Amino acid sequence: AALQVTTGPAALITYGLVSLAALFLALALARVATLYPEKGAFYTYAKAWGGHTWGVIAMMSYTVGLVVALGLVARATGDMLSASFISLTPVTLSIGLVALLVAANLAGALIAKTGQIILMALTYLPIAVISILCLLKADTSNLHPFMPHGWMSIFQAVPLVIFGFFGFESIPSLFSEIKDPQRNVPKAVTLTILLVGITYMLFASAIFLGLPSALFTSGSPDQLSAALISLYPHFTWLVSLINWAIIIALTGVLHSMIWSLSALIVDTSSYILPAQTSLSRRQALLALGGAIITSCVIF
Repeated sequence: AALQVTTGPAALITYGLVSLAALFLALALARVATLYPEKGAFYTYAKAWGGHTWGVIAMMSYTVGLVVALGLVARATGDMLSASFISLTPVTLSIGLVALLVAANLAGALIAKTGQIILMALTYLPIAVISILCLLKADTSNLHPFMPHGWMSIFQAVPLVIFGFFGFESIPSLFSEIKDPQRNVPKAVTLTILLVGITYMLFASAIFLGLPSALFTSGSPDQLSAALISLYPHFTWLVSLINWAIIIALTGVLHSMIWSLSALIVDTSSYILPAQTSLSRRQALLALGGAIITSCVIF
C-alpha cells in the first residue's frame, strides 16, 4: 500500500535491487560461516578479524540493536491486536505476546520449531489468497505509468522493502542447533533469501497488476484491504484476513528472533563469561524477554 503511493509499479525494481543486495549479503555471510564453522556467529567472525574485544563489541552491538528493533515490532503488533482486544491496551498486549513467545521457547526446541512452522504457513496462506484475488483482476494497464514519481523513488522505497528481509542474518546464530551446520547453515542463509525474494516479487507483481493505483490514497496498511474490497465488495472478510496476516507475520518475526538471539547469547556467553557463570538457555530467554519488554515500553 505504501509503495503504491510513494513509488508506483517501479517499486518492482526496488524489490529486485533489494533482493539482489540481500542475496550478496547472504552469500558473504554463508562464506564466512563456511570459513569459521563454529558457534558464536558474530562474536566468532569479528574475533577472527580483530580479536576478543572486537568480538564482544560486535556481539553487544548486534544484541542491543535487535532488542530495540524487537521492542518496536512487539509494540506495532500490540497496536494491531488492540483493534480486536479493545479492553486491553496496546502495551499490555505487546507484553503478553512477548511473554507468550518466551514461554513457547522455554517449552523446548520441538515446540518452538513447530510453532515457527505454523506461523510460516499462516503467513503464506493470506499471501497466496491475496495474490490469487489480484491476479484474477490482472490488467497490464495498471502498470502505467510505471514510474509516476521519478527514478529516485525507486531508491527512496528501499527502507520500506528492506524491512521484509529483517532477520535472515540470524541463521548462523542457530549453529549449535542445526544438523550438520557446516553444510546446512550456508545453504539455509542462501535459500532463505532466494525464497523470500521470489515470494515478494510475485506478491508485489500480483498487487500492482490487479489493483489500480487510483484505489490507494494513503500508505496505511488498511488501504490494501480497502482496495481489495472495492474490487470484491462481498468479501468483507478480507479486512480481517489482512490485519491478522500482518499480526501473524510480525509474531513470526518475534518468535524466530527470540529463538535465534537467545541461542546466540548462550553460545557467546561461554566465550565471554567465566565457565562457572555462562548462561543457560532458560536464563538467556528470560533476560532477553525482559529486555524486549523494556524496549517496547520505553520506545
